[in-house]
Amino acid sequence: GVRTTHDVFHSRTIEVPAGTPVPAVTVRIEPDEIEGWNLYVGTANFTFEPTKVNGESSPTTGHAHLYINDKPMQRIYGTWTHLPTLPGGTNDIRVTLNANSFETLTTQGQPIEDSAVVEVYDPNQAG
Repeated sequence: GVRTTHDVFHSRTIEVPAGTPVPAVTVRIEPDEIEGWNLYVGTANFTFEPTKVNGESSPTTGHAHLYINDKPMQRIYGTWTHLPTLPGGTNDIRVTLNANSFETLTTQGQPIEDSAVVEVYDPNQAG
């Protein structure tokens, strides 16, 4: 397929060097009391640095990327993010940690990420 600039920038990785504490991410998603969903993105050995986006990359600072059902949705710059809606049915919510220049952080060749599954009632699929 055709590779866009987005695909190229987001396909690059940075391996966390030996001796550097490896960042970790944990996601949790909860229904919002009024509308949508609240996504919690907890990190260890990693600092969100939204003012440094597009700057020099580091394996311990940057932002996160949100994917819903493997589709890139948005950047995340902090611990909590509100998602107004999710499609009906099963939704895989995945968050990766990314360096300032958008590289996915990796350890032992694997992306540093976490995911959660959310079931959303879909009246069209009710049986």
